[in-house]
Amino acid sequence: MYKIKKIKILILLLLIIILPLYIFTLIDNFYSEQTTKYINTEVTNNLSNYFGVKVIDRITLILDIFAGRATTNEGKLQVELAQL
Repeated sequence: MYKIKKIKILILLLLIIILPLYIFTLIDNFYSEQTTKYINTEVTNNLSNYFGVKVIDRITLILDIFAGRATTNEGKLQVELAQL
């Protein structure tokens, strides 16, 4: 009886502490690998056509934000140059 309780406690410990840490590590590794990859133009266009909405990558989003906030002519030209 004591041995069965000890096994149940070890299983519970595994499920409560170790398994979530393992899952967190897997998720962290997945996202760290995904953030280093870039979406090329062809993939972006294919996704836009498939879903029927505009799909942009991170760099395009940042440049769009800069373009919307640029007030001087020099700033607008710099953003336009970066978007090329």
